[in-house]
Amino acid sequence: GRRSYSEVLARHLMARLSVLENNSHQFYRPTAFLCPQAYDEWVQGEKQHIKQLLNRFWHYSLPHPSRTSASSSSSSLSARLLRADHHAAYVQLLERLVHQQESVKRHP
Repeated sequence: GRRSYSEVLARHLMARLSVLENNSHQFYRPTAFLCPQAYDEWVQGEKQHIKQLLNRFWHYSLPHPSRTSASSSSSSLSARLLRADHHAAYVQLLERLVHQQESVKRHP
């Protein structure tokens, strides 16, 4: 069946959390920081931020992270969010989160 907008967003955020937990961020790796403690602090801050975002709109058990594969449609949300232009994808994600929050406020 078709996933709800909230579930797609929650799965994407869970995928971001998984990347952090596995130290597999595309740009921010432990070696990119001056010391391991700085990296650990950054990771903890990012995890906390993602969890705060999830808590704003997701009130069910956490979904499995979204996965992209070679067979994924290029029009899928995950494929669009994982394109080369990461800044634009991040802006798009934030816009969707704001839209979701506004929708929840209008229809509690």
